[in-house]
Amino acid sequence: MPTGPTDTIFEREDDEETYGDGDENAHRDRARSLEDLDLSGDEMADLHKEGSDAAAKRTLDPNMLNELLLVCSNLGVMTETEDGGTMFTRGEDCEEWVHDLQRAIRRDHATYRLVGKTLGRWKILQKKLLPLLINHQNDW
Repeated sequence: MPTGPTDTIFEREDDEETYGDGDENAHRDRARSLEDLDLSGDEMADLHKEGSDAAAKRTLDPNMLNELLLVCSNLGVMTETEDGGTMFTRGEDCEEWVHDLQRAIRRDHATYRLVGKTLGRWKILQKKLLPLLINHQNDW
């Protein structure tokens, strides 16, 4: 598998343990904290007992919510330019934060999609990811 700068993020995922700079341990630890959102045995029992209403009651774990907030806030910010316009300024280690965001989305529960719904409510695509792509598409 290639490991050059033209690789896509998905091609490098298998090599994440060896890819990165000195801060790779922090990102690896954060990646491990973005656990699967599968139902535990107790939650499955509650779902069968309460019926379909239990699905509507599901909320994102507070720790996962904090992780998502951390990841999204470190992607970057909109800044005002000298001519009065706005520009998205990427955050430090933005690429690693994007990896973490992709990992969280990929591990989102197939039925409930709590991570995706939360990101949608926060309008992360419109406020962070699209401006990041538009303003920094040639940075990687």
